Amino acid sequence: MRKYICVWIVFVFVLSCFSGCQGSGGATTTENTQTAQQTTAGSAEEPLKLPLAEPITIKYVTCEHPTQGRYPFEDGNVVHKWLEEQTNIKLDVEQIPYGGIKEKINLLISTNDIPDLMINSGTSIDRQASEDLGLKGMFVNILDYEELIPNYMKVIESSKNLQSYIHDNKLFAFWG
Repeated sequence: MRKYICVWIVFVFVLSCFSGCQGSGGATTTENTQTAQQTTAGSAEEPLKLPLAEPITIKYVTCEHPTQGRYPFEDGNVVHKWLEEQTNIKLDVEQIPYGGIKEKINLLISTNDIPDLMINSGTSIDRQASEDLGLKGMFVNILDYEELIPNYMKVIESSKNLQSYIHDNKLFAFWG
């Protein structure tokens, strides 16, 4: 269930990144939500119902970029409060300074203290490392959840570059 929720949260983050590139905005989001609900309802697992009956905390590591600062991830952030109220999911965000992200990620992995989510800002985990760690079971294969991310799958299908990240029908990171 925890992996399912993490994939769902990552999907929302990826969707929000692509939403700025679309012209019609609201209608697309509604269609995406309906599609995700329809596909989830047809799956073997029970569909995700929000808010969750029991609260959970998702550990999330990201890079503190010098031009971004801490604002989006400060304690008490309005978006994080709203997410917790609406879903019963709390984000435990650790922002690591830009210069030390690789070392911190390696430390987390070597001590088996892997966060539920990591946002790759181009500095932390490269393509080969994500594949190696995925094959060791450290990351989930995103393609196991492709029915939950139909729009991202369309993006992959339309891009030879993104297709090059798939090996043996396995993809361990959202690239874009």
